[in-house]
Amino acid sequence: MLKLLSKWWMIPAAGLLAWAAWSGPLPFLGLLLLFGLVVMSGETPLHSYLAAFAYYAVVSIDVPHAFSTYINAELVQPEPFVRVAGWAIWFLAAAFLASFWAVAKWLAIYLSNKGVPFSYAFATFVTLFVTAGPVVGWIHWAHPLLASGVILPGFGWISVLFTALVIAFYAEVPRVSLGRDKWLAAHALLAGAIVFSNIHVQDKISPLRLMGKVYAVQSHDGNPGSYEVYQRRLHALRKILNEVNASKASVIILTPEGYGRRAPKVLIAALLWPRLDELKAQGSILLLGVSRPHPQMGSEIDAYGAVEGVIYRNRIQPPADYLFTIGTEYGAGIIDPDHSPIVRLKGDHVFMAICFESFLMNHLMAALSEGVKPDYMLVSSNVWMIRGRSAFRINRLSIEMMSRILGVPYRWAYNV
Repeated sequence: MLKLLSKWWMIPAAGLLAWAAWSGPLPFLGLLLLFGLVVMSGETPLHSYLAAFAYYAVVSIDVPHAFSTYINAELVQPEPFVRVAGWAIWFLAAAFLASFWAVAKWLAIYLSNKGVPFSYAFATFVTLFVTAGPVVGWIHWAHPLLASGVILPGFGWISVLFTALVIAFYAEVPRVSLGRDKWLAAHALLAGAIVFSNIHVQDKISPLRLMGKVYAVQSHDGNPGSYEVYQRRLHALRKILNEVNASKASVIILTPEGYGRRAPKVLIAALLWPRLDELKAQGSILLLGVSRPHPQMGSEIDAYGAVEGVIYRNRIQPPADYLFTIGTEYGAGIIDPDHSPIVRLKGDHVFMAICFESFLMNHLMAALSEGVKPDYMLVSSNVWMIRGRSAFRINRLSIEMMSRILGVPYRWAYNV
């Protein structure tokens, strides 16, 4: 038994790493620095594949529940096959992502046999960015590079590259002979960089910076499909608008994803008149999350008040949406990776994310690639199907990591 465990230890270790990093307090995400060490420590690509599968299986364990809860809510009668489909998506996604680490292990062994130095570090570094980049990164949540938000926050690309190098270095550790003094010195420098950068970023990410500037609506409507919920939301929104108008303050009101359902803009304007006219007069903006009109799918943020029109539509949607639109007319807008995640709003550059995008390292990298540092981050989500689940905690931590990497505050409007 001990012999078997000594050969396959990286598989339970990867699952434990996933659970510990994403279940504990924010600093525990620093454990993801060990991702490369754990996943690349096996003897064969199969070891790396199974270890990576364990990591992805643990962080996505809520996928079957979320999928079946969401889909069955749209059906007249719940269907058992939906739960089975949810487990199939969970398994296939984990298996797909794990395959890249099997390739990384094969590449490391191949280069090592050719005498190439630091082959494991190189393979790990490349694979971190391959799995965060286009296509693969569109479905990859809980990415190890999100740990940049606690390792070296506030420096954008520098934060990400530094974290990738450290994860890659740990993957090489078993094959590098370092004396105790060098090992201690390296970790002292790493600890110093972590402490310095976290102190440096505290004021920049403080929620106080958006106090009085952005009001994020957080509702607890559960499945928001009924007309009664829609009426209740309109009543709550009118009350918020009345309070803002009475204060005479110039603020941004952000609602959760799909808060206005599929209501046409003219209907929304009529239902909220004359409050929107007053909002416009005082320079305030209502950012209303609505569903995109047929035959398109997805969500967008419509602006009313001092700014009018669609200011942002989602770039990336959950993988299940891709499956359901194959061969149908509803595929338009399912994915639009070239669409910028940074918008101009009242003179500021704002990093926007709608629902699933706020899980993804890829979405953050799209913002970093714009070459413009945003002033703050706004997230709009409808996550009632993961209320009280580990996926909701992963979502919150992912958003916080993105804001910390950028060194900007954020507001999150969500419905649970």
